[in-house]
Amino acid sequence: MPLYLDDVGHAYLDVVVESATASAVWDTGAGITVVNPSLIAQHPQMFNEVEPTSGTDGAGQTQQTPTYIMGPVSIAGVTFQTQKVAAVDLSAANATLDRPMDLILGYPTLCQATWYMDFPRRQWALSLLPR
Repeated sequence: MPLYLDDVGHAYLDVVVESATASAVWDTGAGITVVNPSLIAQHPQMFNEVEPTSGTDGAGQTQQTPTYIMGPVSIAGVTFQTQKVAAVDLSAANATLDRPMDLILGYPTLCQATWYMDFPRRQWALSLLPR
């Protein structure tokens, strides 16, 4: 499938949450999938709040972060299992991006599939891992 890369090399994928398409950044360095609270507000039935966790951002700042159990989502027609996600306001980062992001796909999402990323050709594919 075509791979959208922004000016700084972020790889974007479409994620289907219920019947809506959300914009997600593929991030192999993220220890948890991050969801913008605005997406949670738009699809509250997909998110069940659980205990907050202590999270550390890329600048090394630690804070309490709300967490949720996110229902199954679909990427390229493949369904990904329910998983714990962190709610982080992405509006400041989105203000500097041509394509705003609703999610940052981290390890709990990425480990559910084998990803084939061809950055020079701007193409990607995936195959679901057996359960």
